[in-house]
Amino acid sequence: FPVTIGQAREVINCFLMEIMIAPASRSHHNNFKGGLIIHLENTLKFAKKYFPDDDRLHFLALIHDIGKSREYVIENNKIKYTFPPIDRIIHTIDMIKSVGINLDNDELNALQMHHGGWSPFKVDLCELAIKLHFCDMLAVNEETSIPPKAKALGILEVV
Repeated sequence: FPVTIGQAREVINCFLMEIMIAPASRSHHNNFKGGLIIHLENTLKFAKKYFPDDDRLHFLALIHDIGKSREYVIENNKIKYTFPPIDRIIHTIDMIKSVGINLDNDELNALQMHHGGWSPFKVDLCELAIKLHFCDMLAVNEETSIPPKAKALGILEVV
């Protein structure tokens, strides 16, 4: 059966406390407490805008980086790695599987390759992976254009 946005929200709810406080990155976009959930919602926003009928993409957009909630830790107001970066993808897949959702090969490829050429994996990108990469990059671009003072104060406008 194809995955749905409802299943993505189920995954998010299972790990909500972890995801709500996690940063989206260590030093690039949304590198602050709570930045991850904003990034996931922004990626979903672009997936719905450009691919309104692609339920699998909507699912992946909302959960593609949840493994970052186990990759980063905030200590003394500094974001540090808890695992090597490749593990975020493994954690994401494990978190999805732990709630009983199985992914097909294209969905796994999209999660592995959503960083495009920056991915640590060296396999070809399927169409779903290209779409996810596109939406992820749009979200990152929007998030890195937020003025630093607004980020520091937590004053964010998420459209």
